[in-house]
Amino acid sequence: LETFGLPGLRNLNQYYKIYKDKKFQNVSLISKSNISKIPYCPIISGINFLDQIFAIQELSEIDFENFAFPILFIPFLSRSSEIIGKKIFLRIDEKEFLLNFNQSICSNYLS
Repeated sequence: LETFGLPGLRNLNQYYKIYKDKKFQNVSLISKSNISKIPYCPIISGINFLDQIFAIQELSEIDFENFAFPILFIPFLSRSSEIIGKKIFLRIDEKEFLLNFNQSICSNYLS
């Protein structure tokens, strides 16, 4: 994340400071719509996304609601883009990211 100008280390440090005290939702099976009252854990969600990438690549859109530290999910999506050989478009609130085969990240957040 830092390589692409995103505040990765700051977010990771904040995540680790509250990880033991705060409860995060784990997503085991990713579907088209993923909604939780408890924030999703970005690390567990990212690992599960990578594990399921061949099954979920057929979905044109996947929605997550209530995601803790969503910027920490980006490296997993970037790696997934490389694995399946397709670009992945990500929207976090009004910020947009285009993940390009784990080689580059284009974003309106960076400008």
